[in-house]
Amino acid sequence: MSNHCYFCQTALSASAQVCPQCGQPQVLRGSYRLIALLGQGGFGTVYRAEDTRFTRTYALKLIVSPSAAEQRQIQAEADILARYASTFTFIPEIYDWWTEGNRTILAMEYIPGQTLAELLEQAGPLDGATAQRLLRTLLEQLEQLHAAGIVHRDIKPENIKQTPDGRIVLLDFGIAKQSGATLTAAK
Repeated sequence: MSNHCYFCQTALSASAQVCPQCGQPQVLRGSYRLIALLGQGGFGTVYRAEDTRFTRTYALKLIVSPSAAEQRQIQAEADILARYASTFTFIPEIYDWWTEGNRTILAMEYIPGQTLAELLEQAGPLDGATAQRLLRTLLEQLEQLHAAGIVHRDIKPENIKQTPDGRIVLLDFGIAKQSGATLTAAK
């Protein structure tokens, strides 16, 4: 069986750790095989990855963070996700985080489905009833976050995802603010 490099699409053996064509790592921390690019922001990149130990899918957020202060801010994002995901079903779970040199990596719940941006691009404007349901759900979610002292600060169609079962999930808490401390990271 062969795989393809998530970056340049070169055919690879299933055991390849690094793409011989572009030099991109294919496996992080010994078990997270990068499968596809999900999104890219100003500070980082999110990939769909498979954990080869458990055959489980994750979203891996790789953030270039050259300073210790930035790494602490990224850890604060991870802390928000870890602390509130079990309370708020509209926040992705976080399972792990680590630092490799100047990169910080967050292993998070992979949320299947399309972002609102993708849905709008594919189907055009939402009808009134659908838009009203979506906005009501988002406002309820934001009210819950604000009651917990969290301000998302980056609500946009790319950071709102609808799962196949209709669940609305807020993504990218990288510039969220909690109790007066700004958290900066990336998508």
